[in-house]
Amino acid sequence: MNNSQKEKLKVNKRMIGQTVYVIEKDQHSWYGEVLDTVDFETFLIKDSKSQEQKEINIFDVRGCR
Repeated sequence: MNNSQKEKLKVNKRMIGQTVYVIEKDQHSWYGEVLDTVDFETFLIKDSKSQEQKEINIFDVRGCR
């Protein structure tokens, strides 16, 4: 992993514990909690309704406030 990827991973780890809005490729969208970072471009997110854990690309995640 190069320095740029390490820095992205460090920034992404700040999202752990945050509630996010996920938009999947099949247009199914849902709210969930970021549990961990898999790598510098993938989060492990738990669906708030089904409690299912999924690996989601960061480009499919929107922050919530």
